[in-house]
Amino acid sequence: MKIAYLLQTHKNWEQLALLIRLLKESWNEIFVHVDAKARFDEEQLHQLIPNIDVRFVQPRVKVYWGHDSQVHATLALLRSAFHAPENFDRFILLSGQDLPIKTNDHIFQFFDNNPHEYLQYYQFPIKWWVYNGYDRLQIYNFPAALGPFWNKINRRIQMLFPFRRPLPFDGALFAGCQWFNLTRGAVEYVLQYVQTTNILNRIKYSSCVDEIFFQSILLNSPFAGTCQCDDLRYADWELHGSNPKTLDQSDLQKLQESTALFARKFDQTHDPAIIQSVMQILEKSPR
Repeated sequence: MKIAYLLQTHKNWEQLALLIRLLKESWNEIFVHVDAKARFDEEQLHQLIPNIDVRFVQPRVKVYWGHDSQVHATLALLRSAFHAPENFDRFILLSGQDLPIKTNDHIFQFFDNNPHEYLQYYQFPIKWWVYNGYDRLQIYNFPAALGPFWNKINRRIQMLFPFRRPLPFDGALFAGCQWFNLTRGAVEYVLQYVQTTNILNRIKYSSCVDEIFFQSILLNSPFAGTCQCDDLRYADWELHGSNPKTLDQSDLQKLQESTALFARKFDQTHDPAIIQSVMQILEKSPR
């Protein structure tokens, strides 16, 4: 089995280098997309990981929170890895602020024994989302131009009126966190769907569509029966914000007890100690 790790990142290059060092094995390859808005020097990263070959996705996409550019960046990673000569069996999407919390051997064995699609999904209407999530697709959103706050005001104003855009997806709508762990067959289906439909034009001016796009395609596909509602990530959403908690030392016990393979999110500028603790967990775990 060959695994392709797909990393979306925009900051903390030393932390990115650490993630790459933790993940790299002979049976995987690492593909990286760096937000085009970030100041980034490939050579500087190579100096941090001199003996590891990383494949950078070009051209880079300018990625904005809540914008369909998130989908375009993910698709760029998928295309790059899918068309690579290795014929990868598994495609795992991570952010640069993720870390594995299980050993690489454990991760390999898990996917070798479980040939399913792993991604979080819930069917619309999503009761804990404003307007049950339909405002993300049925009105015009301009997050890149307005920013999160003013785009929220824009959505509220538009939702007062009866006009609604047609839904971009055929069939039922599904949503969940954007991170996934897909088989080659599922990735091929997604890429063919994108190539043979007008979906990328139809999702323009949607909000946070990266949390809807892959779920709605796959849960209306022949792969629906193999989809497991689990993205295999530990994240703390107790604050019910638009982002999970940035983890710190107080979360260590929960990480140790979790059955997830990965966790997010970490920030070396917020609490470097928790990152060191995770590295110690991995070193002490049986291989």
